[in-house]
Amino acid sequence: MKKLLLHTLFFLVALNGYSQETNIIGGNNTTVENNPWQISIQRNGGHWCGGSILTPEWILTAAHCLDNVPINQLKVAAGITDRTDNINGQYLNVAQVIIHPNYDPATSNNDVALIRLAVPLNFNARVLPIKLTNSLSHSDTGQTARVTGWGNTLDGTNPSPSIILQELEMPIISNTQANSINTGSTPVNNNMIALYQPDSGVSRGDSGGPLSLVSNGIRYLIGCSSWGEFPKAEKPTIYTKLFNYISWINSNVPLPDITGASLVCNSSNSVFTLQNAPNHMSWTTSNNLEIISFTTSTVTVKAKYASSRGNGFITATYNNGAEATKVVYVGKPDASLPQAPNLCTNSFSEPYTLPNSDGAVSYRLKSNSPYLDINGQSEVTFTNGPISFIYFSSSRAGTYLVELFTTNACGESRGAMYVTSERCGLGGPCGFKISPNPASSEVTIKANNEKSNITNETQSLIFEKTAQLAKLFDFSGAFVKDIELDPYGTTKMDVSNLKEGLYFLKIQVREEEETYKIIVAH
Repeated sequence: MKKLLLHTLFFLVALNGYSQETNIIGGNNTTVENNPWQISIQRNGGHWCGGSILTPEWILTAAHCLDNVPINQLKVAAGITDRTDNINGQYLNVAQVIIHPNYDPATSNNDVALIRLAVPLNFNARVLPIKLTNSLSHSDTGQTARVTGWGNTLDGTNPSPSIILQELEMPIISNTQANSINTGSTPVNNNMIALYQPDSGVSRGDSGGPLSLVSNGIRYLIGCSSWGEFPKAEKPTIYTKLFNYISWINSNVPLPDITGASLVCNSSNSVFTLQNAPNHMSWTTSNNLEIISFTTSTVTVKAKYASSRGNGFITATYNNGAEATKVVYVGKPDASLPQAPNLCTNSFSEPYTLPNSDGAVSYRLKSNSPYLDINGQSEVTFTNGPISFIYFSSSRAGTYLVELFTTNACGESRGAMYVTSERCGLGGPCGFKISPNPASSEVTIKANNEKSNITNETQSLIFEKTAQLAKLFDFSGAFVKDIELDPYGTTKMDVSNLKEGLYFLKIQVREEEETYKIIVAH
């Protein structure tokens, strides 16, 4: 009893600070037919909080609505526009209350809870579920979302609850903006959604009520009403961000779901099963799929054509227009290749990334020329994209065909590109750089391979690292000396004892010779 009194005292104090009991200011009359998922949680016969229908047996609401409230004091009223209507609605006892285990009354963090009804609701035009959010983007700043409830329609501490259900469209603002407007000690964190519109807001009496928005023609439940500072019309309205609690909700509530394979082919049929869906009405698919047969709980489909490929979907619609959707990949995988890399003869390309090909299970990248290697080989295979650290190299200038073969259970696809290898001589982007030039005492010979940021460890995996021999000749063509080069680093060559004039540095790289001019000027 002492604990209950302390809780009651805390709750009353909270109402005069940042209230956890919220209702609508600046809203308009609406009907439950327009918001058939809206319910009233009643305590000892009177409206207490709002909530949302997830399934015939499960209601979602705020944790603070149920914290330390005996179950036998609670009922759920569904299908009513007038909160005092005790004739036309469905009034059900509560069998179970599940409060989020990490709910913190002091900060309103994790303010979410579930109610299991003693008997299921009977769905009709006034009593229907709402689809739970499935995307973090549903709470993006700048979007407009709908709040509904029976709460106070005037600001202040004096009760002014609405008899008729109210609704209001409000813009979502950033948590940073919300915290800058608020003056209290309770921060708006990443588990919350903030809304703000001058002279509007939620107030006492509708905690736990729905925050919803329409995305791609479907209305989603994205939040439940949690808290807000006084004065309500001048401060942000804060809702619990339900996307962060999808796993917790799914672990307790058997939500409608479509099960089946993630890949659909043309050569065979795929069966999908609808789980936990009430009053299922119809099946629909994307245009690249064909329905072979169906029942109320299963559908058999295949790719519409042998050439069909790409993302697809299977949707079950039940009697409120709510949907369960399964996203699948259809047909053989994509085999598109990004733009070919720039390549200089006897050098590595920049690192080339093969992106994830939709629907692919394995990848095979093949060179069709003995003069072009891929990671030191003519052919390489991978599983799972994206694949980075692919390096092309060529021992001879030319244009070479590279093919990509991607495979899944539906078959193999082919893509192709042409890689051009150019001789990059003096001043070119590849080969070797000579600096300074002219030089008086020392010349640095630097392999341009280093521009690709390839580590020695990576190089050693791709090619056998061997020294290259360079020969220096004077202007008349007379041999001067040999220089042993590091093919992946820098080499210093002393020219302090050479006569001034023009010299030729000839570097043998595999089957080809590159010539560089060096001017010595003391």
